[in-house]
Amino acid sequence: MKWVMAILVTLFIGCNNLLASNEEQYIVYVVNQDIHTDFLMPKNQIMDSVLKSLKIFSNYTYIEIGWGDAEYYMSDEFDLIIAAKALITLTGSVLRMESFKNKFEQIIPRYNFVIELKLSREQYLSFLNYINNSLAKNIKNQYVIPKTANNGDVRFFRSGLTYTIMHTCNSWTANAIRASGLEFPTCMMLMAEQIYREVLKFGVIVKPPDPNIW
Repeated sequence: MKWVMAILVTLFIGCNNLLASNEEQYIVYVVNQDIHTDFLMPKNQIMDSVLKSLKIFSNYTYIEIGWGDAEYYMSDEFDLIIAAKALITLTGSVLRMESFKNKFEQIIPRYNFVIELKLSREQYLSFLNYINNSLAKNIKNQYVIPKTANNGDVRFFRSGLTYTIMHTCNSWTANAIRASGLEFPTCMMLMAEQIYREVLKFGVIVKPPDPNIW
């Protein structure tokens, strides 16, 4: 009788492991450019259904999404005065979305680092909802797009969140990861280096940071 129970337990554990290994997973890449950490995600039906804002893009393979101070993020070149102003004044905020038609290996050279996260369907939905809730709409329930660039491949969407010296673009990244259900720290997560060190606990390095940049 004991050996029968042992076989049943083994089969039960094996089935559970098989189900766990077959669980649907969704990839989110945490990427870095300059001081910003953003998200890069392959196109899929769930993302398109949650993020209605993506309907403005067509025929893309990947989408990059990041959040930041409106004036600084939408400026064409780095400006120290605008960067300082972003930290001490309230100029509003935007989500920057850029669509790519390229293959993954053609996109990643633009980033200083790339970390792959694998999320369950439930985690992925929570993550996408956080991004969606970061978008603002006008009284007509329409997204507000204050700037378009790169022949329409880049769009800046108005956000209702407040950018401050204590809540930067990297704070938003940390909050988005935390919203997925991962035990990711959010307190004082202000720098890209901090995001990198913490996200390594949950993800896999696709492209390590350039030591000459940091």
